[in-house]
Amino acid sequence: MIFRGTLFDREFARQALAEHRLTESQVNEIIGAQMGQLDRGIQHALPIIAHEMDFLSRPLVEQLIRHVLLRMHRVHLGGYDLLRQIGRGGMGVVFLAEQLSLKRPVALKLLIRRDMSQRFVDRFKREGRACAQIRHQSLVAAFDVGSADGWNYFSMEYVDGPTISRLVREGGALSELEAIGIARRISEALACAHDAGIIHRDVKPGNIMIGSAGVPKLCDLGLARIRNVDESELYEPGTTLGSRRYMSPEQARGLAGVDARSDIYSLGLTLFFMLTGVPPFSDVPKDQVMLEHIRGLLEWPADINPNISDEVSAIVWRMAAKEPDRRPQSAHQAVEELRKLEEKLKKAVDFGPANTDTSKPPTVREIQDARDQSDGPREKPQ
Repeated sequence: MIFRGTLFDREFARQALAEHRLTESQVNEIIGAQMGQLDRGIQHALPIIAHEMDFLSRPLVEQLIRHVLLRMHRVHLGGYDLLRQIGRGGMGVVFLAEQLSLKRPVALKLLIRRDMSQRFVDRFKREGRACAQIRHQSLVAAFDVGSADGWNYFSMEYVDGPTISRLVREGGALSELEAIGIARRISEALACAHDAGIIHRDVKPGNIMIGSAGVPKLCDLGLARIRNVDESELYEPGTTLGSRRYMSPEQARGLAGVDARSDIYSLGLTLFFMLTGVPPFSDVPKDQVMLEHIRGLLEWPADINPNISDEVSAIVWRMAAKEPDRRPQSAHQAVEELRKLEEKLKKAVDFGPANTDTSKPPTVREIQDARDQSDGPREKPQ
């Protein structure tokens, strides 16, 4: 059979055969399906077709791509060279790549789904366009969205830093000032997104990164829903979108009309995690967490970590209230509440002679340095 696929396709097939993930018969069947699609004007990459035909699970597809990259060092795709995998999301996998035209590193997200119908492709491209609409120092910037070699992709700013999940996992709970400062900056980013008509829908510690300058950045608008757009073709009725541990009660119920207050709830639970060092509802099995969002009671943060004040605990509970009407009614309102609390906390913290200018908020790195020079990382509460 004549193979009309790309070099990437050929190397992927070679790797799958070498690792005995696919047989020659299966590879020929996949190539035949790919050629049939090409004859109809549809171009899908070989790994996607292998997944669509149920020959390879998505984790296996990702593993084989990683192995191809290890063997070849880089793989060309459109105007980019893929270097290594750095993440994954509900709709695709993210690679560190080099944008060849500008010689800069970017995060390149490729769509990998079993159902590659046009509605999902449209949703994926809408995600990229939604990201590109907004600019804020605490939002990961989007650069490009398009298709190449049978892949649908969009490229984003590459942030070389840890996520909040990793930061807390490795160093323990953050101080009140650290956590409130990060939450305030992310609230500002959400306000910018909400003003553009975009609801993030997946705010969580794993989607907040600390950049090299110490600036927290909210990433992955992969579940963003744009207001005033008919999305009946993109979502099935009753579908729940978001991460179970941090989704809002209205998301858990699969309700239509989820608004900006849903993001505030998720940020409240993220703030809970930063302050306590443990995820919300951590004693509940994963398959029951969604019910906890609807009926359960979030622990009072100060009961978990005695270093947390009741005032800080109260703002966590307010942001994470089950009824949307009891939360801050906009990200702008959340910003003001968090800013006032942050200013109050700063007055109680001595950062030493090197930081006597209190007119400029300290960066996360400055706070981390001050903490390291004093008591060191805080242990997770028992």
